[in-house]
Amino acid sequence: MSPEEFPLAPKEPAGAEDAQPGRIATVAGRPDGPGAAAYCWYCYQPNPHPTGECTTCGQRIEPPAGTTATDIELWALSHPDADRRRQAVHQLGARHEPRAARPLHGLVTSDHTDPELAVAAMYALVDICGRDACMATLDHVAATGPGPVRAAAFHLLST
Repeated sequence: MSPEEFPLAPKEPAGAEDAQPGRIATVAGRPDGPGAAAYCWYCYQPNPHPTGECTTCGQRIEPPAGTTATDIELWALSHPDADRRRQAVHQLGARHEPRAARPLHGLVTSDHTDPELAVAAMYALVDICGRDACMATLDHVAATGPGPVRAAAFHLLST
């Protein structure tokens, strides 16, 4: 099942969109601390400075005005740092963010997703959409996914 065949809908609307509405995150998914890279909002390339033009694509590094914390978590699903992607998956699943359902489904069903991330995305997707709504996806990855993904899908199918 490809992400284009996305069959799911969130089981219920999320509560508040963000814990801090209207807040623009200043870190944009980059680690804090000395020598930390600032990742461009548009091309995901690291930059030596936290604001201004990206050294790779020339766009502004910062998220656009009005970007919410949820927007940043959705952006982070494609972040080059695997730990940042996992953090975003967990946060979006814990908040039952309905806008995350389609990209999470893509992570679960992609042949290119790290199996650990695919398992986390599968659990987050079930949290957002409900197990019953995810049955076709779970059946698919139980039959075709890498070992850890198949095992997690079998576990979810048997509960």
